[in-house]
Amino acid sequence: MQVRWKILEGDTGTALVAVTDDRICWLGFADKGVKYLKQRFLADWGHAELEEKSHPLMSKALKKNPPALPLLLEGTPFQVKVWTELPEIPRGTIISYGELANRIGKPKSARAVGNAVGANPVSWLVPCHRVSHANGSLAGFGWGESCKRRLLSLEGYAANTSRME
Repeated sequence: MQVRWKILEGDTGTALVAVTDDRICWLGFADKGVKYLKQRFLADWGHAELEEKSHPLMSKALKKNPPALPLLLEGTPFQVKVWTELPEIPRGTIISYGELANRIGKPKSARAVGNAVGANPVSWLVPCHRVSHANGSLAGFGWGESCKRRLLSLEGYAANTSRME
């Protein structure tokens, strides 16, 4: 499988975006450093034929209000179910892992939901940043708390107000 990847700047910050078969297959942020970002990417896609080259979809993915873009979401059926529900959370809003578990009909699976959210391969486009701990804490986001705050801010979330559902 051939995968094009590039580190770019966009409205969302510095990110690595990867595309295969004209679908975005991976998107991660450099808040923890470019070296860490590349390591995470290679852990997922190091088996592929990689080419550091731009693709027209890449810059669109990093816009404040990205259009609907073609995605390649490969995961377990449970992960895909969780990822499919994430865009249903309104922009600028956060919900708890438990609430997300309720939404997918698995009320006792908050921990498994958290693992699925953390395995999301296309952060921002499948908005895993809209899910947090039941106490509203923004900690625990794979790309770092500052990245999560930035992404939520782009959507209009005010961190000092409680908007948990």
